[in-house]
Amino acid sequence: TLKEFPEELRGDVSMHLHREILQLPIFEAASQGCLKLLSLHIRTNFCAPGEYLIHKGDALSYIYYICNGSMEVVQNNMVVAILGKGDLVGSDLNMHLLHSFNGPTSEGNRSGGGSDIVIKSSSDVRALTYCDLKCIHTQGLVEVLRLYPEYQQQFANDIQHDLTFNVREGYEAEVSYVFRVL
Repeated sequence: TLKEFPEELRGDVSMHLHREILQLPIFEAASQGCLKLLSLHIRTNFCAPGEYLIHKGDALSYIYYICNGSMEVVQNNMVVAILGKGDLVGSDLNMHLLHSFNGPTSEGNRSGGGSDIVIKSSSDVRALTYCDLKCIHTQGLVEVLRLYPEYQQQFANDIQHDLTFNVREGYEAEVSYVFRVL
């Protein structure tokens, strides 16, 4: 429905709908314009008890914010973390940002080389209760950060500390190997 409205109005409505995640400390240094663009890359998701949000080996396309409910992170058939309201789960953006600025880009390619990066999960993430989530599309986030370089580095540093659980960890060696071969 929002796609029919002017971009400015879409941004305002989207900011209102996603205000809970946009008020996190990680976004407090972002400008109003940055937040408005970022809000257009956020969507709402729901999980029922027992439903998997992420499977081990899945490509990570989102950073998830848990609005309500609880989830567990499982590695090697062992619960390694319990997540709840206010937790962020996903991966840091170092590989995306590094590749989009050092990778092949051309004037006509606005998204840079970041779309070639595939980061995989080292864990399963499963809902324990009914969960309400906000999902930030990683590629959209990278594109917004490229437009706001003054905020990009701070966000890249802060996300490493603000993620409750980084599900990328454990695939580090595999990702490094892929880049050396290429």
